[in-house]
Amino acid sequence: QNIEQVIKYFKDSAGIPAEIPLVFAAGNNDSWNGDYSALTLPDSIYKIDGYPFINVDSSSVSGHACVVNDSLVRLGCFSIYPLGNENKLRIIVLNTVIFTKSNSFPYSPDTLQQSVDATTQINWFLQQMEQAAQNDEKVLIAMHVPPGLDGYSLKDMWYDKNIEATFLKTIEKYQNNITGLLAGHTHMDGIRLLTTETGDVDALLISVPGVTPGHGNNPSVKLIEYNPDNFALQNFTTYYMNYWNLCLNKTNKNCKPQLTNWNDSFNFRSTFDNDTLSMLQHFQQMKSENKEDEINHFVSEIYSDYGKKPNSIEVDSSIYVTIPNNR
Repeated sequence: QNIEQVIKYFKDSAGIPAEIPLVFAAGNNDSWNGDYSALTLPDSIYKIDGYPFINVDSSSVSGHACVVNDSLVRLGCFSIYPLGNENKLRIIVLNTVIFTKSNSFPYSPDTLQQSVDATTQINWFLQQMEQAAQNDEKVLIAMHVPPGLDGYSLKDMWYDKNIEATFLKTIEKYQNNITGLLAGHTHMDGIRLLTTETGDVDALLISVPGVTPGHGNNPSVKLIEYNPDNFALQNFTTYYMNYWNLCLNKTNKNCKPQLTNWNDSFNFRSTFDNDTLSMLQHFQQMKSENKEDEINHFVSEIYSDYGKKPNSIEVDSSIYVTIPNNR
């Protein structure tokens, strides 16, 4: 029931201005049926609390965020115009929990349901991308579980390689329309570079770190900036609390981390000192110049140097997300 508390806070207490839309991307802990299960919420969450939207109109209103398609909202996927339907920016939100599988938590008592839902969602996504391309729109794609490898287990995040291949080929096909992808789930800061079948970088996925430190991460929030002229993602700043690093230089083995102020940050632009390229263009240039070592160092820095427990050797080795072979 945490999701109900979060919605009520943002809706009633956070004081979000009416012109700022807030949307929710379903995560593996959000369903009331349990972890990694099919998204199941009481009717009141939708009808009274307005999930998954705050400050989003159900129909077109000039200059205000509005729904494009919510036909599968109970499945956890939908699309909106965050700046109103006059601006050619569409946000597509996917419930990628459907594409994952947990040995400990079944998706549904019906063993066929997950496959049906996955096919339904990926087909809906294809329709949304084609519609956006026909309308000459830019698209920002949001999800919880990203494609690629899990940086902890080095196993696939998405269990169905055909679904993942279809998704990545769609990203390649519509790369000129896609401004970027946003994801969470790993609890860590980071980026993933989606590549074409020939190995070229065609899209940038930005990982959003967790606010709570339950998985060894420093509590963090992320601000992503875009170019208002073409909606390209230009910069991100991660604000973090030095929760774990307080114990870095302590000799006391019983040192306990503490909540502090949000007084530390990491900024993409200040790191690379480049104000002309979008973030995607910057990584494409680095990749074309065979600067993979610099990319790896950057990801290692934001993933492990400040983003999680000190002295940890874990680094997200899943920077590149490639199309599965023979799919």
